[in-house]
Amino acid sequence: MKTKLLCTLYFLCPLAVSAANVHKLTPITTDKDVRVEISLSAEANEHLSLDAVISNTRNGEVLCNRSKEFSFKNKVDTTIVWKIDGLNPELWSPVTPVLYNLEIKTNTEVLRKRIGFRRFDEILRRTSQPTTKRMSMSPF
Repeated sequence: MKTKLLCTLYFLCPLAVSAANVHKLTPITTDKDVRVEISLSAEANEHLSLDAVISNTRNGEVLCNRSKEFSFKNKVDTTIVWKIDGLNPELWSPVTPVLYNLEIKTNTEVLRKRIGFRRFDEILRRTSQPTTKRMSMSPF
């Protein structure tokens, strides 16, 4: 009896469970946010729930905890982009290398990456100095 009931529920609610196959997770950070690119394959009428947790590797403090859902009408091989913004992380530097654990939970798996947040305009200002040297392209 339980088996018949479960089969009936599955056919009535085909979006209830998903098995999207994640191929690649690419986090891209700035000083205030992270853009997560997720390459995946999904079947038609598939529903994907994502939960993201970003925590400090040093003390375990949770920086953010977010969720997002995606639905696919057709069978696809695609890359979805999820921007997690409004963050206030400790910035990474060579002197204080602060790293965070990024954990993305899908319906079927858990993906983990270590990330750091850094402000690049300060680095460019310090390293880019005008030069007055002329370079010759002549071989003589």
